[in-house]
Amino acid sequence: MHKEKLPKNVVVIGAGVTGLTAAYMLQQRGHHVYLLEKSTTPGGAIQSIRRDGFLVEAGPNTMLLNDAAVLEFFRQIGILEDMVDASPEAKKRYIVRGGAPMAVPMGPGEFFKTKFLSGGAKWRLLREPFIGRADPSVEESVAAFARRRLGQEIVDYAINPLIGGIFAGDPEKLSLRYAFPKLYQFDRDHGSLVRGAIAAGRARKKAGIPKFKTRSISFKNGLHTIIDALVHAVGDSLYTGVTIEEIVPGRPWTVRISRNGHATEIHADAVLVTTPAHATATLPFTGGNPLTALGEITYPPVTSVSLGFQRDHVAHPLDGYGVLVPACESRRILGTLFNSSLFPGRCPRGCVLVTTFLGGMRQPELAGLPQGQLRDLVVEELQALLGVSAEPFFCHITAWPRAIPQYNLGYARYHDAMAAAEKAHPGLVVGGHVRDGVSVGDCIRAGWKLADRIV
Repeated sequence: MHKEKLPKNVVVIGAGVTGLTAAYMLQQRGHHVYLLEKSTTPGGAIQSIRRDGFLVEAGPNTMLLNDAAVLEFFRQIGILEDMVDASPEAKKRYIVRGGAPMAVPMGPGEFFKTKFLSGGAKWRLLREPFIGRADPSVEESVAAFARRRLGQEIVDYAINPLIGGIFAGDPEKLSLRYAFPKLYQFDRDHGSLVRGAIAAGRARKKAGIPKFKTRSISFKNGLHTIIDALVHAVGDSLYTGVTIEEIVPGRPWTVRISRNGHATEIHADAVLVTTPAHATATLPFTGGNPLTALGEITYPPVTSVSLGFQRDHVAHPLDGYGVLVPACESRRILGTLFNSSLFPGRCPRGCVLVTTFLGGMRQPELAGLPQGQLRDLVVEELQALLGVSAEPFFCHITAWPRAIPQYNLGYARYHDAMAAAEKAHPGLVVGGHVRDGVSVGDCIRAGWKLADRIV
């Protein structure tokens, strides 16, 4: 038997969706896993809460399913039957312009008719295939890339609110290469987003990869269904309420922990680190933490405010995914999701549930306001944008002091730091949202990647 195929003892640090996925995959391959979580509850930012007839997501509210492999993964862990697609009636996307939500054009016919974009912006978009490549020696921000290829109006009324919705970030600071690597490759390799997309489609067809229809999904009982299934699958390998006292690199590695007042020493062939950057930077490695640089990564605060209203107290039809707010509109929120329009069973009959996000890189100070002020602020914003005419009768607020890592310009140095730490300490592997993307799907794929690297 080859040495690399022998069962290994593996310590996985962090029981968010990446750590849980990695632990599950390693167990499936016959390895012995110790999954260590500081909190008493696994799942990280993915939290689904039922209260008073409402189902609220405290972290991510939806998942973009764009990969057949993820669908198969859900089948493997036994949750495929609980998956629900976003309602077809909620296909519209709204962006605030001129103080009111306007529907974003979703196809060529709507594009030419819409008043959301000026004639100049439409003409500028049509010119995209004829814009040259970027200077390869210059690292472009997302905003600089979009400004060059698509024009300033698109930056203001599409890219800026989109980045606020995905990263709670600033497109002028985010690195295109790390925040949107596919778009970066399209520009570098094909000199056009249109040509890049066409080439990617042809490559998939040539490789015999079936076309996969991307869609927004959740589960009957929320996204925490993924966590519950993985927790059940990994079983006794999960240890919660753990304090890591010392990590000693070597062959084998030694990880000393305390839990419920008891000290334990674990010997392992490999250590997988999946924690957020600020937690990773403070792990107690003997001889000094090789990942301290990750502590510099920016995580802006974000607070979500979920409100329940009687349906007839909201004038807007809520016939869409939600509404995003560009910075140039000078409002105090990043956007609002129409939860009860997206998925069934999110609120009592005759009611609606909406979730509004505040803070981020745009206005971080708002995320830390007292809960009463947050509620009043959001109600005031929704009165102006959605025609809310009464007070909510349900409210749930979740604050994330460190929400989403910002892949800002210069982010390569953090990738270099992780690679250098792994090279200097054989058996150390680092991944998760700090390295592999911030969406739920990205974090699941990161877990696969970590398990593959151990094998």
